[in-house]
Amino acid sequence: MIETAEISVVMQGPISPANLNVIAENIAHVKHILPGCELIVVTWKGSDVKDRLSSVDQFLELDDPGTTTLGWDSKSNIDRQLTSVLGGLKAASRSHAVRMRLDTSLVNTLFLQAYAAMLADARLRPASLFRERVLSTSIYFRDAAKSNYLFHPSDIFHFGLVSDLLDLWSAPLVQSHQSAASRIALVPEQYIWIQYLLSKGFSEAKLDARRFRYSSILMSEWSLATNWWVVDGKANGIVLPERFLTTNLPEKTHFENEWRSFANRAGSTPALRACRWNVVRKFLRKVKWP
Repeated sequence: MIETAEISVVMQGPISPANLNVIAENIAHVKHILPGCELIVVTWKGSDVKDRLSSVDQFLELDDPGTTTLGWDSKSNIDRQLTSVLGGLKAASRSHAVRMRLDTSLVNTLFLQAYAAMLADARLRPASLFRERVLSTSIYFRDAAKSNYLFHPSDIFHFGLVSDLLDLWSAPLVQSHQSAASRIALVPEQYIWIQYLLSKGFSEAKLDARRFRYSSILMSEWSLATNWWVVDGKANGIVLPERFLTTNLPEKTHFENEWRSFANRAGSTPALRACRWNVVRKFLRKVKWP
């Protein structure tokens, strides 16, 4: 199992007097659960709370890029996510990293056990694009068989190699660079993953998140199944704000007990035989988002 001293924890988000006490508690829990980890907090300039968070190894205050428009959302925080997460990961000095929000916490290391079991499972194919699969929570990890979302991993919690997470979070800011990903994605999670796939040489024509096209279905199913590992939200030690648990619509997300068969059916390249029938059927019905 990965030693906690090999982990950089990047916690990012806004800090205000109203949430400072909760954030301080979350930071203390992480330091207790992962002794010896490098803890990096990323927030916006003007927070003026550095002295209140003395247990933090690195405290970064960045310029706030503000909100932008992506897909249907007129007030998306995608550029804030990209700026703060990438800034924190660039400061990381350990081999592995946890990426999490400041309003979440940890109560145990079950995610490390899940990651170790994943690496030790000889039945699993290695990641197709990452150096190693990235561990994620099931919260908001949308399943195209249950919802109308393609290319939608969760962005709540990630654990993996720092090099892989840096690649994942290096998407250009939407407001300063209207890339192909911003034209074919609807929500931040889709933008981040589609931009990553574009950076790996996959064509825009195969990455349309807005409708269930044949080529998009193949790429979405394959890319998620061969690069990610999903652990149930309540079984990985992560504590989330209550609003995440009440608005997540869990019946539309991937679950850990389904993920192994999903991952094992994927081959070395996108193929129809690796796609689940419930997803292909949506293509035949010409399903569109939303």
